[in-house]
Amino acid sequence: MKLVDILEKFDTALLDQISADKIDEAINLRLPRPVIIQEIVSALSSQSYISNKILYGKPLHLQC
Repeated sequence: MKLVDILEKFDTALLDQISADKIDEAINLRLPRPVIIQEIVSALSSQSYISNKILYGKPLHLQC
């Protein structure tokens, strides 16, 4: 199953929450649902977006 197929089943409010940090225009404009879904897919398919999220999600190393 493709990501776009999964996202199409989501409620619009949930898509807005997911897209809030990925699509700046979603906050200011009411983008059509297919555009929001495609932008989420693009962001989640982007290696740079994912690597930034993983990098900041790693716990800090404890220094002894």
